[in-house]
Amino acid sequence: MNTKRTELSLLLEGIGVEARIENLHPLRPLPLTSFSSHTHTAFEVYFLKKGSMRISVSEEERFLKEGEVFIIFPQTEHFVLETSRDVEKFNLRFLLHNVNRSQFERGGLLYETGEAVRKELFFCIEGISSNIRVQTPMNAYRVKSYLGVLISHLLQGIFPELEGLKPGGGETGRNARLEQSIVMDDFFLKYYDTHITLETLAEHLHYSKTHANRLLKQIWGMSFSEKLNQTRLQAAKKQLTESEASLEQIARLCGYSTLRGFELFFKKQTGMLPSKYRQTYKPKGDDGF
Repeated sequence: MNTKRTELSLLLEGIGVEARIENLHPLRPLPLTSFSSHTHTAFEVYFLKKGSMRISVSEEERFLKEGEVFIIFPQTEHFVLETSRDVEKFNLRFLLHNVNRSQFERGGLLYETGEAVRKELFFCIEGISSNIRVQTPMNAYRVKSYLGVLISHLLQGIFPELEGLKPGGGETGRNARLEQSIVMDDFFLKYYDTHITLETLAEHLHYSKTHANRLLKQIWGMSFSEKLNQTRLQAAKKQLTESEASLEQIARLCGYSTLRGFELFFKKQTGMLPSKYRQTYKPKGDDGF
């Protein structure tokens, strides 16, 4: 069974929110090997229809059970630690204009609401799943309607009185900023272990180097090398604390041809050698995955 990634965006005028649905159909457990530590410029939401999952958010473990909804804030390092065999989950990512990561003290938020609203949320998810299978103008309209209801509830959970949320203009038609941020996220997560450059990213986006660099600054607030180092560092930390791979293996997994190069990079980023980091932060008795 193939996983279908849905590329559907919605712009809510006057609030300044862009949303994109991902991995809604079909539902299936994901293999543990597919999870890696990462961040997004967008909010990411997990809807747990069935089963349970354990996730790490800002180096804190959170256990989610059936029927719960968890919102991960932008620029928050997170990854899935494990899921139950019967897990069925949905993913949704959305951007808010004029909202900075500094506004959020925590990395994530368990969306807590009454049973009626919770049922409405999952009713909307089911409506999206059933209508997105066949691409027609009417089905697309229904999907966007359901998505609008979902987003309005989530915004109320993040901003109880919608405080701090300013009207935003943003893009009209295609929501280019959200699409670009997700494409960049996926690019770094897929290719961080290879020799990639700004030229590689520009070719991937079909943009000039200048424009690609400008987008990096606008979306991430960092240069290409800074974003690549951030992604590699997140992957290295996870491998050091969650696996039994040797330092040489981890170096290769993080795009370094020599252990010395990896050690110099890691020490510059964290102030300690990889071996010391593993000794300090790897849970005792943890056999990895």
